[in-house]
Amino acid sequence: MQHVKMITIQQPWAALVVYGYVDENGNRQFKDVENRSWTTAYQGKLLIHAARKIDPAGMQRVDALGLDVVGTLHRGVMLGSVVLGEIVRDSGSPWARPFRQHWQISEPSPAVRLLEVRGQQGRLFDPPADWQRGFSETDASRAALSRVRDAEPDDLGSPFRLRVDPAAALMAALNVT
Repeated sequence: MQHVKMITIQQPWAALVVYGYVDENGNRQFKDVENRSWTTAYQGKLLIHAARKIDPAGMQRVDALGLDVVGTLHRGVMLGSVVLGEIVRDSGSPWARPFRQHWQISEPSPAVRLLEVRGQQGRLFDPPADWQRGFSETDASRAALSRVRDAEPDDLGSPFRLRVDPAAALMAALNVT
């Protein structure tokens, strides 16, 4: 089994890392640096867990930049993966913040099935044993029918609502991408 680690990232940053955004020229781009106050020796496949908390400053920055974030800001789920390369302090990326460790990330790969995961802030952690189900094409037709935590409150006052996307379910059942 491949050794991987997982990291929790607040929205909208997690979506920008995995799903990307549409720039002013209509091209899809991805956030290629994750800013952290700490470093790690780990390099390789890194699973991205979207925190349940949304970063208000992040939402303001995305709005100020006029970015069109691709996808839904799902929370409390494994969104996908990236490859973690070098960690530097002098990245030239527009996403690099001063006085931070710049985790250089590449090869974003969205999960085909969003798996609920309990995150852990401020450290890398081991993913659940069945994390590979999130990337299994075999389960793709059932993926759209699975219940996924969404970022809208339900009628019971819960911060999340369970939702099934009928269009995605039909496309997945027909194996249309």
